[in-house]
Amino acid sequence: MSTSNELGEISRSVNTTILALRDLIRGLGQSIGTSTRLSGKLESACAQMLSDAGNTQQLTANIASAIEEVAVTSREIASSSLDTLNASKKLDELADQSLAANDNIRNSMTVLSEDIRGVQTNAAQMELKVTEISSILETINTLSDQTNLLALNAAIEAARAGDHGRGFAVVADEVRKLAQSSRESSDKISSLLVSLKEASVVVVNDINKNVSSISTSMDTTVEGRATAEKVKEAASELEGMANSMSSAAEQQSVTTEEVAKDVVSVEEAARHELYIAEQLSELSNEMQQNNDLLQRTIDGFKAD
Repeated sequence: MSTSNELGEISRSVNTTILALRDLIRGLGQSIGTSTRLSGKLESACAQMLSDAGNTQQLTANIASAIEEVAVTSREIASSSLDTLNASKKLDELADQSLAANDNIRNSMTVLSEDIRGVQTNAAQMELKVTEISSILETINTLSDQTNLLALNAAIEAARAGDHGRGFAVVADEVRKLAQSSRESSDKISSLLVSLKEASVVVVNDINKNVSSISTSMDTTVEGRATAEKVKEAASELEGMANSMSSAAEQQSVTTEEVAKDVVSVEEAARHELYIAEQLSELSNEMQQNNDLLQRTIDGFKAD
């Protein structure tokens, strides 16, 4: 009786163990199924991560290449801006030199114009003096004619007086000769004064022409100064634009360098992401292999 009870207990224990093993195998099967599904999802996620990481690497490489081109362009713009700045400074200096030369020419013309006005004044005064001298010479000519006439009358009267008037006749003749000589000298002086007056008129006319030319030249210098000032203004504006371009190019270059650093960081992160995705993919494969091994083991228990 005791033996029969023991066998019954053993049988019940075996049945209980079998039931427990079945529950365990069923639970393991469910876990394996869940693990398999998770492994599949993980594999899919890893594949997507690998694809995204590869795309990210390619994009960052393209961006890095584009940024390098932008950086090169920025440096070229900065260099061109610097050349433009130097050229605008030289143009500004040339405009200053042109203004200075224009002022010197204008000052010289002003002095020349004043000198010419002085010559005009002197020529006018000389013409007045010539007129005065001509008037005096006319008076001298009149006096010479009258003296000559008086000497002639005196000579006639001396001739009438005979021997008593001979000495007086000699004096009268000398006076007449002096009057004639004075008349001839006066005529020569008058002729010279006429020539001098004509030459003075020519000089005054030439001076007036020069004054007109100088006036035109001074107007031209005014226009030249206005043009030089416009050139200087344009050069100043160009210099300001060149400075702005240079500053913008430098800022763009700095920004490009910073972006390039960020792209390098993104590229490194993408490589790290790719590495993690590869590790997860390997881990997913190992999990799948372990699940397959467990499934075969469980299937073996079921078969037994």
